[in-house]
This record gives sequence, C-alpha cells and structure tokens, in this order.
Amino acid sequence: MTQSFDLAVFWRGEDISIPECLVRSARRVFGPELDIYQLTDDTTPAIPMVTRCDRSHLDRHIMVARLEACARLKLKRPTLFLDADMLILEKFELPAVPADEVLVTKRQQDFPINADYPEYYPEFAGKMISEVMPFVFSFVATGNDEFFQSLLSNLRSLPERFHRWYGDQVSLKQEYEKQKFKFGILPEEKFNFPVRRGLRAGEVIELIEKIGVKILHFKGPDSKHGQSETADVLSQIRLERN
Repeated sequence: MTQSFDLAVFWRGEDISIPECLVRSARRVFGPELDIYQLTDDTTPAIPMVTRCDRSHLDRHIMVARLEACARLKLKRPTLFLDADMLILEKFELPAVPADEVLVTKRQQDFPINADYPEYYPEFAGKMISEVMPFVFSFVATGNDEFFQSLLSNLRSLPERFHRWYGDQVSLKQEYEKQKFKFGILPEEKFNFPVRRGLRAGEVIELIEKIGVKILHFKGPDSKHGQSETADVLSQIRLERN
C-alpha cells in the first residue's frame, strides 16, 4: 500500500539557491499537486514555487532551529522532510506510514568518525559513524506531529555542542532507541543516494534506469556547485524526453 505525501524543506539564510534547486526538481517531477512547505525564520527569502512559507522565530543554533521549525509544522498528511542539498530525479510513492511509524534511510557506508570536527566530540572518540549516527537524517517521513517534538526534546537535553552540529542525527538515534515509534527503513541507494560532484546526463540516466535512484544527496565541499550543475542537466534530460 502506498500514499500521497507533502514535502517540507528547512532553510535559513539569504542565499536560497540550494533549496530552490530542490524545489524546482520536485515541481518538475510531481507538478502542482505536491504541497511543498518552506520552514524558515523571519528574514530568509521565500523560495519560488513553494506552496507555503512557514516562518517563526528560531533558535540561534542551527540544529535546534531546524528541529524547532519541523516541530511547528502541523501535518495534514504524511510529510517527507528532505535536506535542501538534494534533488528529486523521478516520481515515487512512499509506503503507507502508520501513526506510530517513521520512514528513514539507514546509513550504508561505515567509517571512523572524526571526533575533532567541527569541534571536539568526546562521545565519538574511537567510534564508527554507524555507532553514533546509524540513520541519514536528510530523509525522514512521518505523519505524526509528536515525532519532531520528541526529537527536539532529545536535542535540548544534549550538550550545547550538539545544538551547533550533529544534534539532529544523534537525537534521531535516541528516538530509535526509545522505541516509541517504529522505524521503517528505505534503501539509501534509491532515496538518499550520495553524490560529491555534478553529474552528466548519461550518469543521471544510468542511476535512474539501472539502480532506480529517486533522490540524490549532494555532499562535500563542492556540493552546492554539484547540485546546481546536476539540476541544469535534469532540465535538459526532461526536455529531451518530452
């Protein structure tokens, strides 16, 4: 069984080119029927083509601000929360999400986490990333208003360094361990495919046709350029297919 869903994107800052790429890709694929909500503060410009821009006064720390914004969105139906540095390649449906379930993507690549970046995190010393952040927070779907409220409560109980970085993923792991919500796992290679550079048209088509990739997630120091470059490629591919 599948279901319709809304899309929510958090972004704070004057330059909205990154979330604009994501929203444009969502509109190309889903058209006007998808409700897209921008979650932001009082001063960030509105992203073109969103259904609604939800503004509120947010904490100065980015991790707290993000969860505050997500927690304040009143869900009309199951909602997919995506990182802004992503692109939607093809239309997809989500499995039906019961009220007590959350859909996430589990991290596939494992490696030692750097406990000294971007500041010292003694909790991470000598650990693999799968031990402390087993899920990639950039893809979360839920229809329950209480889920992000609970994540925000988790985050506020953590040391302040987690309010600046990593707090979203660590609070998600804490929620998983509470077992208040059931976690449905979707394949990362389809719904959260990691990319570190811009892709050519042939590469995009191959990802779609051979792997079934629906969503790309751009990472690394060149992520903004890679996302923008690939967004332009998607426009060309769509024109060619039409």
